[in-house]
Amino acid sequence: MNIKSFKPWFIALLIILFTGTATIYADDTPKRENKLVIISPVEASRSIMPDMYVFSVSVSVISDSEGKALNLLGELDKKVRELGLRYKGGGYSVNKNCWWSENRQVCDGYKGHVYYLFEMKDPSKQNKVLQLLSNYKKESRGEIDISISNTTWKVSGKTIKKVEEALKFEVITNSIEFARKVGEQLKMACTINEINFQPRPTPVYPMYRTMLKEKSIEAPAPAKGERTVTVRAELKVLCR
Repeated sequence: MNIKSFKPWFIALLIILFTGTATIYADDTPKRENKLVIISPVEASRSIMPDMYVFSVSVSVISDSEGKALNLLGELDKKVRELGLRYKGGGYSVNKNCWWSENRQVCDGYKGHVYYLFEMKDPSKQNKVLQLLSNYKKESRGEIDISISNTTWKVSGKTIKKVEEALKFEVITNSIEFARKVGEQLKMACTINEINFQPRPTPVYPMYRTMLKEKSIEAPAPAKGERTVTVRAELKVLCR
């Protein structure tokens, strides 16, 4: 069939139909865009002076009866509260005093245990606690074992919370700047996808034992050095 035999209006209609079909196909094709995810650690730090002196006391008593062990711990707890110092803890336990000998368990009397964590602005006040423990050990009947640990300066919870809040905003600001610089280098539009803050690490303090025999006790105090507070996070940047 010769196309010249078609009328002009029919040829125009065919052109419109075919053109429309091509346009619809092009619109239905999904567009693919290049994406890049960058993961990087980010942190902010600040050095501050500690404002709280801390030390912990662990006391164990051994007696021939459970009631006597409880009374010994109760007398100590009352004297500690009378000092008027700030402390945490005071939880106690009393159990049979047992050990293994020649592949069998041997028990003799009862063993009690109590733990205190003292916090103070003035480290010289620790001498009041140590003197109390010394007198308690001399006056009490029974086997007394005293351990002292965690003697250090720290940043109080109120202060560290305030500093960490400021450092988190600094981390966010640094993250925005990092995303901007990455975008400039890659010639892409980069935005922050996630900022995951990491939990604060728990400090571990060494423990040492002390023998309280002196009539007048003046314990040493650690030097008050600066402490560094650091906030760490994992940053995810999305670039298109």
